[in-house]
Amino acid sequence: MSTYESLTYSGKIFDFENPTPEMVDMLTITHVLSGISRWNNHMQKSPVSLLGHSLMVGVVCHLGMGRDGERQALKSVLDAGMDGEIPRSSLIRAAFMHDASETWTGDMPGPLKKLVREAYKPVERKIERAVADAYGLPYPWPPLIKMADLLVQDVECWVSFGDGHARRSVLTPGFSPPLWLEQVYRRLSAVSGTDTEIELFVRLFDCLCPETGRPAEFESRLAAAGLPPRLSSGEMAWLQKALDERTPCRDAAPKLSFA
Repeated sequence: MSTYESLTYSGKIFDFENPTPEMVDMLTITHVLSGISRWNNHMQKSPVSLLGHSLMVGVVCHLGMGRDGERQALKSVLDAGMDGEIPRSSLIRAAFMHDASETWTGDMPGPLKKLVREAYKPVERKIERAVADAYGLPYPWPPLIKMADLLVQDVECWVSFGDGHARRSVLTPGFSPPLWLEQVYRRLSAVSGTDTEIELFVRLFDCLCPETGRPAEFESRLAAAGLPPRLSSGEMAWLQKALDERTPCRDAAPKLSFA
């Protein structure tokens, strides 16, 4: 093994300097991410794993895009001057994999990432590209994913840290999630680190596979897991406003097609 290679859970060798799609596999991703708690294991109540966090980001993207005939476009996404198109199923699958690089890097706290950004970011981007190519996903990750990621982060902080100092220091000022969104988080937290969590992740991800997927089953599997397959008009309005308020700054990103 070279200086930059590491043995993984599935037995594959992962090269941090030159990661390739062949080094990426679902067994390693789900096993490792399910075993790592978010917030570097500092969550005080109802902790959630990295895999559970990724699940929730995917669910929020699905809900935020709404359904044919009942949705309003996310203004900040559609006004961003982007080109190209991303199918709905590909965007949700990308949301499920947006933190998959942490399978190999671990969950580095955000403030530390900023401190070592120049060294860390190029490595992270190489790994993200390998993951995206392994599953035929759009990359860079579409901006809606970061919007959902930031919203889920706020929910995690609100539930876990309550009214303590940590909440006041990192949470979006004045944020309070609606009951339905808090319940989504708590349901995923309840199965965090279990085989149930891994099975749900794999089944939902596979439902949306372009070649062999069964998109019609996606919402029924959400409902079977106690997660909302769709929202009321009032819930949709709240979610889309919350996502719009968390628009990331990007120089360029692909345009979204909610088909």
